[in-house]
Amino acid sequence: MKTARNIIWAMIATMSAFWFAMEPQLFTSNNVFEWRSAMIQYSGILSLMLMSITMILAMRLPVVENWFNGMDKAYRVHKWIGIGGVALGVAHWLWYQIPKWMVMSGVLARPAHHNGSGPAGNLSGWEMWVNGLYERVKIDDAVTVEGPYGRLEFDLSKPQIWIAGGVGIASFFAVLEALKGDANHLRVDLFYCSRGVDDNLVDELWSLAHQAGVRLSVIDTMHSPRLNTERIASQCGDLNDYEFYFCGPEVFSKTLKKELGIYQFNIEQSYHEELFVMR
Repeated sequence: MKTARNIIWAMIATMSAFWFAMEPQLFTSNNVFEWRSAMIQYSGILSLMLMSITMILAMRLPVVENWFNGMDKAYRVHKWIGIGGVALGVAHWLWYQIPKWMVMSGVLARPAHHNGSGPAGNLSGWEMWVNGLYERVKIDDAVTVEGPYGRLEFDLSKPQIWIAGGVGIASFFAVLEALKGDANHLRVDLFYCSRGVDDNLVDELWSLAHQAGVRLSVIDTMHSPRLNTERIASQCGDLNDYEFYFCGPEVFSKTLKKELGIYQFNIEQSYHEELFVMR
């Protein structure tokens, strides 16, 4: 049993060594949010590893019984590894939540959001701080852009309806560029929705859409009603003839999918989206 315990400790130590080897800059950082990001990952990895070991021990395989010299001893280890895995899972959740609570209560300042490797940092994913990012990132600041995480793959052999909410428009720029060289593609309608619009961005979007042969509608919800399926249907016709591609806030997507049900639209097959919130 002692040998088995030592092997498990060696697995934890090896996993930890590999992980910290990938984050060498962490030990020189005094940024709470860099440590937060790192410890969320580290505690999650260890928790999953320990829970996986408990699942294997619970299967009561003969090889496990022989390894521990009896299932009684295997279950003793199973108990403590399970407790350790759950404790790390709780730590994982607390590392995610507590800094957010501290920011909301004013104990910590909101991040710039420079969090990642070196002084330049990573510009990463808290949706609550995306809005107004241009006010915090200055010209000549060095940033590292991570991702993308989704796979929003466009099937251009079918008519398309694209819907972008806020910064979700970024997902469609590359496809617009690609369509500039294809004059024979099927119909594509792009609806860009935002609460307040950037004139420079919209000018670039209109130019790209014109060159790509895409019908563009810009909806500024500060001055116009929110986009709904009734408006889309009045502009595009039978919605079941189209593939839908969506990138934007989750609440917006849920509302559209609920409205599409009225049209007997096949959401599982023909509604494609890139998630803003991955937790």
